[in-house]
Amino acid sequence: MSDPNLVYSGAGQEVVVEGVSFRVEIFRLEHENEWTLEVVDENGTSTVWDDIFRSDTEALDVAVTTIRSDPKVLEHSAMEMSFHFATENDPIRRRYCQPLLYT
Repeated sequence: MSDPNLVYSGAGQEVVVEGVSFRVEIFRLEHENEWTLEVVDENGTSTVWDDIFRSDTEALDVAVTTIRSDPKVLEHSAMEMSFHFATENDPIRRRYCQPLLYT
């Protein structure tokens, strides 16, 4: 069985707040309709929402609202908000999340 294909939304983007850069990535499995949200800070720390979203624009709105409300909220509230932290070496991330290249 091959690994599932990921579809990346064109809504993903870089968000900069108070000089801190965040990369917003929104993706779904090829045969699914619901989107997953991941925010990566400038240190490469990944925060993936446990919630899934009906649309990529809904996911983007949540990401931007969260980041703009307090850029540190991702760092300080992650456990309370039930986020999953992944690193580049996380076996699940390596298997299912292809990195995005921004030029």
